[in-house]
Amino acid sequence: MSCQLLINVDVDDINRAMAFYCSAFGLSIGRRFGTLGVELLGATSPLYLLVKQAGTRPTPASGVNRDYGRHWTPVHLDLVVGDVDAAVARALSAGAVLEGEVVRHVWGRIAQMTDPLVTASACCSSMGAVTTRSPIRRSRRQSAAPAALDRATTR
Repeated sequence: MSCQLLINVDVDDINRAMAFYCSAFGLSIGRRFGTLGVELLGATSPLYLLVKQAGTRPTPASGVNRDYGRHWTPVHLDLVVGDVDAAVARALSAGAVLEGEVVRHVWGRIAQMTDPLVTASACCSSMGAVTTRSPIRRSRRQSAAPAALDRATTR
């Protein structure tokens, strides 16, 4: 089975969200969907910012309403970059909040941040080469994506 991954991020302030994601991660505006959404391009998958007001229900069957206050979510964006320090500096200057030290793992380094809209957490990571001597090996059907790997630190 083959599919295309689209990333949708609900926001209550689309102009502020566009400014952040374009400035922090070098994304550019693709299509606009009136005042209700925008497509951002420049990553391996398109990112869609969708205007959804706080207090509205995500689905008719949802028992909770949208809340843009700081919260934990099991879903986050991982952006693989060549230079974590430069990516962190760029994201911080765009308004991101660094939520701890940059941490080294067996696969590379990672910085956990929150965007200024607190709608999504973003991780910038750099991945070193995966070799046969590395404790992490890629198979033909697996990638060595940071989110799928053990997050034990090796500072």
